[in-house]
Formats: sequence, structure tokens, C-alpha cells
Amino acid sequence: MNQELKDALARLETGQDALLQSALSAQQQNDAVMSLLQRLLALLLPKDIDDAGPRLDDLLGRLIAQQAANIELSKQILAGVARIEAGQAEQRDQTGSSLERHRSC
Repeated sequence: MNQELKDALARLETGQDALLQSALSAQQQNDAVMSLLQRLLALLLPKDIDDAGPRLDDLLGRLIAQQAANIELSKQILAGVARIEAGQAEQRDQTGSSLERHRSC
């Protein structure tokens, strides 16, 4: 591998690490918001709900869980894209070095 490719891979890894850290921070923020929403709803809603439907805090909990799952999927997609880009860069590098060898013959 040439130095440019190594540098590009290092930048991709650094960017990927930053994205993963951001996703972790977003997950923690989601958890904190969910906790605060549950406390707020517990204060606002009457204790004896006779409605047969799901409780609002349960629905909000499901919504936040879905968002957390979306964040996880986004992380996996970004990791996959980074691997694809790294593979393409490596392939371009190999193709370029093959052409250079062929031209020198």
C-alpha cells in the first residue's frame, strides 16, 4: 500500500470513530430524554386511566426505541460504506500500479 492510501484509510478510520462516538452520544441523549419524558408524563397524566389503548409513555418509549434502532442501522451503513470506499481505493491503487508496471515493460 502506498502512503496516500494509508493516509486515506487512517482518515476514514478517524471519521468512523468520530461517527460511532457521536452515535453513542445520541443514544445517551435519547435515554436521558426518554427518562425525562416518562417523569413528565407521570406528573401530567392521571393515575387511573381507564382507556383500553396503550399509555402515552409506552408509545413514546417505543418511538425512542425505534430511533435508537435507526441510529444503530445508520452506524452499520456508515461502516459498510467506509469498507466499500476502502476496497475501491485499494482496487484503484492496484489497478494503477498494474498499469505502471505494464507501461514500464
